[in-house]
Amino acid sequence: MSDSMYLEFTDDASRHPWNLASIAWVIHYPLGQLLIESAYWSFFYTIAKYSVIINLLSKEISYSIESLVVYLDLQLLVFQLNIFLS
Repeated sequence: MSDSMYLEFTDDASRHPWNLASIAWVIHYPLGQLLIESAYWSFFYTIAKYSVIINLLSKEISYSIESLVVYLDLQLLVFQLNIFLS
């Protein structure tokens, strides 16, 4: 991994009978310091998962980040992003 790559981590939770979901993400500078963090909730778990990616990519653009490593816990989303971004 390059010293110029930013790191992003996401995590979520959904244990509500109405499918409410909370999700959070952080972006770290290449040397490990926190750059930005965000958390929110959604009525739909799937929408929350895709919303975090949209939000993350918009922040990446606004901070002029050219290289970002994203750690996600949903294999389908990772697969779809790899296809879209390649």
